[in-house]
Amino acid sequence: MARRKPDISSTTSPATTAPDGSKIPGMPAAAKKTAAEPRADASAAQVIDLNKKTIARAWAIVNKNPALEKIYTRLLEIVSEANLQEADRRYSIGRLVAQVRQETDKYRKGSVEKLATLLGFDTSTLHDYANVADTWQNKTEFNALLRQESERGFGLRFSHLVVLARVADEKHRKKLIALALEMSLTVRQLENYVRTEAASADEPAPPALSGAVDRARHVVAFWEGAVDQVDRDTRELERLAASSPDVLPYLQKTAEKQRALAETASACAAKLEALAKAGSAR
Repeated sequence: MARRKPDISSTTSPATTAPDGSKIPGMPAAAKKTAAEPRADASAAQVIDLNKKTIARAWAIVNKNPALEKIYTRLLEIVSEANLQEADRRYSIGRLVAQVRQETDKYRKGSVEKLATLLGFDTSTLHDYANVADTWQNKTEFNALLRQESERGFGLRFSHLVVLARVADEKHRKKLIALALEMSLTVRQLENYVRTEAASADEPAPPALSGAVDRARHVVAFWEGAVDQVDRDTRELERLAASSPDVLPYLQKTAEKQRALAETASACAAKLEALAKAGSAR
């Protein structure tokens, strides 16, 4: 069962109790719900007890380390700050988590997992935030990157940076940033492109063809994302139509656009298939 990400802009719940009877300060409400993965056959009472024990164990470790408790307190402040932009919130969380990861002698190994438990985050989410903060350590550069827009007004989101932070080579990362802006790539399209590159890394194209192959990979990634986007948009319009009759005229307009796209895509697909067959026959 997947853990639900908390609404990190929400207020915190009343503190829970540590093994020694002390209170755990300011824990987000989501932490109590997401602290542990219960067995599929566990009863509600067993799930609650398991979560409480997991949280209490995490707090016992954090509470014994003044430096780590200070980090936790600061993270709570950031999570609860109502006036922070979401990207700034995630970046600030990431900087603190990156600090904990780097200074293991001071904070001890496994501390990120304990903080995730207390805050109600997936551990992988905290690591993603830290990777972004590590990749763009200069906050001014980070802010400038999120302000960049293409001629069509498209800009990157924090989730784009999570994907880009997985690319170790800085020059290649900058190339991907330019590509994402130029082609208005969604996060999923960018992920598909990076994944396709990684999968074919062991079979590099000849130097003379590398630019063409890179472009072709992007086209594949774009269309994979486009298919998903059409499906998501259709489901969204269905949901909106169920709640508001004013949306109905837009369903017809969207259907007309989708039908026109399907006709164009079908004709283009036939051309590409013919080219592929002709090339294979050579």
